Amino acid sequence: MTDNFYRAFEDKFRGPRELIKSRLRVYLPFATPLRDLLDHAAAVDLGCGRGEWLELLREYGYDAQGVDIDEGMLEACRERGLAAHQREALNFLHELPDASQAIVSGFHIVEHIPFENLKLLVREAMRVLQPGGLLILETPNPENLVVATSGFYVDPTHQRPIPSQLLAFLTQHAGFKRNKVLRLQEPLHADSKPTLLSVLNGVSPDYAIVAQKKGPKQFFKATTPAFSAEYGVTLEALASAYHNHEDFRARVQEAHAIAAKTRISELESRILATEAHARAQEARAIAAETRASELESRILATEAHARAQEARAIAAETRASELESRTRSAEGRAQSQEDRAVAAEAWAQSLAQALDQTQIALVEAKDEFDSATRQAHDWHEQIQHLQRSISWRITSPLRASRSIIALTYRGIKWLIRQLVSILLFTLCLPFLPLLLLVIPFVLARPGLRNTIGQHIRHYPRLRSILKRLAHRIGYISHDTNLVNPLTSAASRIDQCGIELEPILSDMETGNMNHTGQLTPRALKIYESLHTAIKHMDRGNS
Repeated sequence: MTDNFYRAFEDKFRGPRELIKSRLRVYLPFATPLRDLLDHAAAVDLGCGRGEWLELLREYGYDAQGVDIDEGMLEACRERGLAAHQREALNFLHELPDASQAIVSGFHIVEHIPFENLKLLVREAMRVLQPGGLLILETPNPENLVVATSGFYVDPTHQRPIPSQLLAFLTQHAGFKRNKVLRLQEPLHADSKPTLLSVLNGVSPDYAIVAQKKGPKQFFKATTPAFSAEYGVTLEALASAYHNHEDFRARVQEAHAIAAKTRISELESRILATEAHARAQEARAIAAETRASELESRILATEAHARAQEARAIAAETRASELESRTRSAEGRAQSQEDRAVAAEAWAQSLAQALDQTQIALVEAKDEFDSATRQAHDWHEQIQHLQRSISWRITSPLRASRSIIALTYRGIKWLIRQLVSILLFTLCLPFLPLLLLVIPFVLARPGLRNTIGQHIRHYPRLRSILKRLAHRIGYISHDTNLVNPLTSAASRIDQCGIELEPILSDMETGNMNHTGQLTPRALKIYESLHTAIKHMDRGNS
C-alpha cells in the first residue's frame, strides 16, 4: 500500500509508537551482547514500519537501516531522522554483501508474503549475516485461538498464519545453529486463575523466532542467557491450569452451596423481620401522608390568602403610582403657572415703564407741536401779508416762469434717472444668476450685510434696485420697511392733540369708553396702537 492507509491502520490496531517500542525491548538481551563484541554493528530491518525498532537499535549503538514499501510508514521514520528506504525486502537483501549485518529483523512481515518468498528470505538472511549474527522474525501466534480465527484476518494484507513449529524448522533447514521461540504480549500468566475466555484468548498473541548463525564461541556464550530463558504462555500450559482450577473450583462451589443454604435461612428470617418492619413503616407512612394532606390544605389556604394580599398590595402600589404621577403633574402645572405669573408681572412692570416714558415723550412732543403750530401761524400771517403787498403782485410773472423752469428741471432729472435705471438694469442682467446666489449669501450673514449696506447707501438707486430684486425673488418682505407701530401711532395721536391719559388707561383695562371722543383718524391710530400692544403681549408669552 502506498497511501497513508496502512500507517493509520497500524496506529489503530497495533498500538501507539511508545507501546510498540517498549514491547521490542524484549530483544535487547539478544542484541546488546553482540554490539559489545563488534567494532561496527550493522543491522537491517525488513518492513520497518514506523521505525520503532530502528530507533531502539540506534539508541544502543547499531548502524541500523530499514526498508518498507509503504510511503506513509517511511514518512514517520524520516520525521525522526531514521535511515529508511522505499524498497522491496527481498530485492534489498539480494544487494547486500555477504556477512555484512549483525542483525536481520522482520516484525510482522512473514505473514504478508508467500511461503516460497519466506524460504528465500531466510536463506538470504543467512547469507548476509555475520558469523554469530541474529535473525529475528515476529508474527501473530496461531496458538491463540482468537488470533487464529479472528484477529489475524483484521489486516487485509495477511496471507495465512504461520505456526511457530514451521518457522523454527525453516531456520534450522536454512543452516542456523540454534533458534528460540519467544511468545509475547500475553495478557495472563500460567499461575493466574484462568477462565474459559482466557484459554481462548490468553495464549501469547504474538511469537518470534530468534535464530543465531554459527560463529565464534564468545558470541554464543554472550547470548546463551537470552536463549535459555522462557517466554510467554503456551496453549497446553494454560489449558492444564484451567483444568486444575476447575477441579478446585468444584470443591469450592460445593462449600459455597452449603454456606449459601445457611445464608438463605438467615435471609428468610431477616426477610420476615423486614416485612414486619415494612408493615409498621407503611402504617407510619399512611399517617404521615394524612398529616401531609392536612398541611397541604393549610398551605393552599395560606397561598390563596397570600395571593389575595399580593393583589391588594399591587392595586395599592398602582393607586399610589397614579397619585404620585398626578401630584407631580399638578406641581409641574403650578410651577408653570407661577413662572407665567412672574413673567406677566415683569412684562406688566416693563409695560408700565414704557407707558410712563411714552407719556413723557407725548407731553414733550405736544409742547413741540404747540410751538411749531404758533410758528406756522406766524409764518402764515407773514405770507398773507406778503401776498397782499404790491411787490408780490409785481413779481408774480417771475415766480410763474421760475415754477415752469423748476418743473422742466425736475422732468429732465426724472428722465435721466429712468435712463440710468434702464442702463443699470441692462448692465446687471448678465450678472443676474450670480446675484441670485450672492443675495441669500449676504442676507444670511449680518456682519457682511451691514458692511455692504454702509457702502451701498451712497447709491440709492442701486440700493432700490437690489432691494426690489430681493423682494421679488422672496428673500425679504415689505414688513422690513415698517417702523415701530407704537412710535407711529403715538406720533399721529400727538398730531391730533388728543388727551392720552384716559385712552391709555382704557388700553390697560381693555375698556373702550373714551373712544367716542376720537376723530376717525385718531380712532384708526388708537386701533393700530392697541393691535401693536397685543402683538407684544403674545410675543412675550
